[in-house]
Amino acid sequence: MPDQSFRTFLGNLEQQGELIRFAKQVDPAENMAAIEWKTFNELGKASRFTNLKGHPGWEVASQIIADRKKWSIALGVDEGKILDEISDRLKTSIPTVDVEPGNAPVQEVVLEGDDVNLLDIPAMMTSEEDGGRYFASGMAIIKDPNTGIRNMSVHRQQVFNERETGFIMLPRQARRIYNMYADQGRGMPVAIVFGAHPAIFYSAGFTTTYGKDELDLAGSLLGEGVRMVKCKTIDLEVPAEAELVLEGEILFNQEADEGPFGEIPGTYAERGKSHIFRANCLTRRKDPIFFAVHCGYPTTDTQSTMALGIEIATKEQL
Repeated sequence: MPDQSFRTFLGNLEQQGELIRFAKQVDPAENMAAIEWKTFNELGKASRFTNLKGHPGWEVASQIIADRKKWSIALGVDEGKILDEISDRLKTSIPTVDVEPGNAPVQEVVLEGDDVNLLDIPAMMTSEEDGGRYFASGMAIIKDPNTGIRNMSVHRQQVFNERETGFIMLPRQARRIYNMYADQGRGMPVAIVFGAHPAIFYSAGFTTTYGKDELDLAGSLLGEGVRMVKCKTIDLEVPAEAELVLEGEILFNQEADEGPFGEIPGTYAERGKSHIFRANCLTRRKDPIFFAVHCGYPTTDTQSTMALGIEIATKEQL
């Protein structure tokens, strides 16, 4: 059974000389972003930090898919054929596969209610004018309340306190589904996944036809169905081999100030209003590795993920 985990991919990067492991202590609030930025910008390598100030038991990885070489390792394809290979794989879809909680490493540790503390997670202060620390790699899984069809997308989340973050929704599919819940006068259940196989992350950032499950696309990239486990507190399923999941809801009709944030073009998104995510349950591995995506001036994981989709679409059109 092929491995679908984030950590095995990191091991493959390190084995092939594409990752540098840092044992010296770093501070996610002070200098970690600068170190991982320079590591890729000057050396072309991903970073893995194993000694985090204020976050015992956690590790962090960053800049892990910032170029085609790393994507080719993730997907097991020749670097020179990566566009054609992804294009071919995405012409089909492979449904997800359900597994029992006992076979789901992401639920080795379960915390509910006031035991949840988002400040324990080593979120990164990335750009000097950011409004705070951010989760930028979370893959939000939601369901259309009318059809039950899943949707998965990536949203930036400014960490507000122990239980709440911002949740930026552009007028796309997630906002469309949120509006369905809002019309019913209730919040939107959501499971936010961190640290899954890059094929799953790619699919979360890939805009497809409304009503098509992005997790089935991830299966086509992996060559087998993504193994999923039922959430503990909400009616959603998440990748069983992920590192961390936050279960909760986007609060009904509530907003908060959010930003600024150094965004993908290398400029700041100004301070504005954001929807609010409230975490009610946290599940994770016993020894979690957090995926700290560096948004900001190119090149980072964000631009490379977007670029592959744009390049594939352009090549197909040509």
